[in-house]
Amino acid sequence: KKTKRFAETLRALGVNGKSVTFALATPELSLSLMSRNVPRVLHTLTENLNVMQLLDHEYILMSEASVAVLEKRFASWINTGKK
Repeated sequence: KKTKRFAETLRALGVNGKSVTFALATPELSLSLMSRNVPRVLHTLTENLNVMQLLDHEYILMSEASVAVLEKRFASWINTGKK
């Protein structure tokens, strides 16, 4: 939960200095502390993620828990073939 470690992770991913949306699931909200002082990084709850945040940033960084939140949110969109 250190800003320095988060910045190192961004460098390792090759997105240092790029605009990044950092989406977090609710239980991970404390991780937003490590990203709040990093320039060009927007942190948000996955539940609040919107199209403008995705379009305004070059990259999105999400945890497995965040992906699970989106899968659950959009599960009803999947066509199961039942009528």
